[in-house]
Amino acid sequence: MTTLKRIPAFICALSMMFILFSDLCAAKTLAYDKQIVEITGDGQVVDTFLGVDAEYVTYPSDTGYYCCAGYVSRLYSQLYGVTVYNINIVDDKPSVWMEGHDAELKTVDSPLPGDIMQTKDYSHVAIVKEVNDGIVTLIEQNYKWRDYETGQLVTEIKRKCTVSENYYYRLYIDGREQTPYSSAPEISNAKASAISSGGYTVSADIGGVNEISYVAIATYPASKGESAAQWSVIYSPSKHISETVGVSDFGNLSDTYVTVIMAYDEYGNMSTKTVSAYIDTSPTTVSNIEISAVTAKGYAVTCKVSDINKT
Repeated sequence: MTTLKRIPAFICALSMMFILFSDLCAAKTLAYDKQIVEITGDGQVVDTFLGVDAEYVTYPSDTGYYCCAGYVSRLYSQLYGVTVYNINIVDDKPSVWMEGHDAELKTVDSPLPGDIMQTKDYSHVAIVKEVNDGIVTLIEQNYKWRDYETGQLVTEIKRKCTVSENYYYRLYIDGREQTPYSSAPEISNAKASAISSGGYTVSADIGGVNEISYVAIATYPASKGESAAQWSVIYSPSKHISETVGVSDFGNLSDTYVTVIMAYDEYGNMSTKTVSAYIDTSPTTVSNIEISAVTAKGYAVTCKVSDINKT
């Protein structure tokens, strides 16, 4: 009977140990990768996300550039061209505005990187930097305190929280969901230049929120269609690309040549731009050459110059 009484007690002890171990693992998960950083100067950069720095100062910063709302406003302005206001002023989500567009924040239960985090007492905001297995990593400003033992002014970067602890908001512009990883690359200043009978140079500026993996360039004579396209690929491109198009690849055909530039980012998002140029490859003919008015000082030369593609 004694043995039978000890077995349930042993099982109970094992269960308690398992619960304690599980709690410890959860605590370690929440603490993983967090860092305590001392604030030693004004404007100190402690973290960054998508090229926007989280900056700290040694003095109180509950309003203005260095406050928690300042970082959220700055990131959304640079990332989306959206103004964020009414942050932590009312017990509700912040307000957003974008000229000429319908912008709004919607509450989400499953946050993604780039979403706004707001505490449930509406006292602090931050940006979601990462989400892994329901654990949210934040990037924020003005989350600082004076260490009791050392007296140092410190902050905690890569701070973790669970999804249920806070509110999360996602931006929508004209009804379309906006996240950094769904933002397509930007192609600007696309043009054809240095046009000659041998071809032309196509160039463009490539940018965007995410890293550009590669740029694919397809060129074809308009009369032949896309099936005749010749391709080239630029991997890990710089912000400015330039590629030479040679009409000899198409049999020196006189035609309007179409070049399509396709930029792909690391998440597979793609943008395109199209440029075109007319290339005249036909030779100019010279005929009816005549010499006249011959004198001791010289003579006159006349001829007929024609190009089948010129009128």
